[in-house]
Amino acid sequence: NFNFIYKTFLKRKPDEAGFNSYLNYFKSSGLNGFKNVLENILEADEYKQKNQSILDKEIIYDFLEFIYIYFLKRKP
Repeated sequence: NFNFIYKTFLKRKPDEAGFNSYLNYFKSSGLNGFKNVLENILEADEYKQKNQSILDKEIIYDFLEFIYIYFLKRKP
């Protein structure tokens, strides 16, 4: 869910406007919308500022863990 995406990648709860925008985009575009939402967050200045000191390996692990939890309903 988007709360998990925000917590994992932006280290905060989603604001209402951003959450609703991403949710509507996801509902209208399905998995492509999900991919685009993740790309938007990962390209956002907020993400880059909060995660500039994190190793790429950790970012990849967070992303894979999210995919497992979201689609498989379990941790890797």
